[in-house]
Amino acid sequence: MPKKSKAPSSDTNASDNNSSIVWSHVMDDVLIDAYHHEHISGNRAGGTFTTYAMNNILKELQENFHKGENS
Repeated sequence: MPKKSKAPSSDTNASDNNSSIVWSHVMDDVLIDAYHHEHISGNRAGGTFTTYAMNNILKELQENFHKGENS
């Protein structure tokens, strides 16, 4: 079977960005709390988190960890 070629990425210069994220225990706690909150809120269907729940989780992570460009 021939090897599949890698699809072109829209972020071809990611290595030029010079930024990285170091995951921490605080980040773990916030992520787990966000998932737990969505679970107890009933935002799961068939054992899977809904799109609404995932959007809420993303929003919570951004609120806690997103640093603005001028920060």
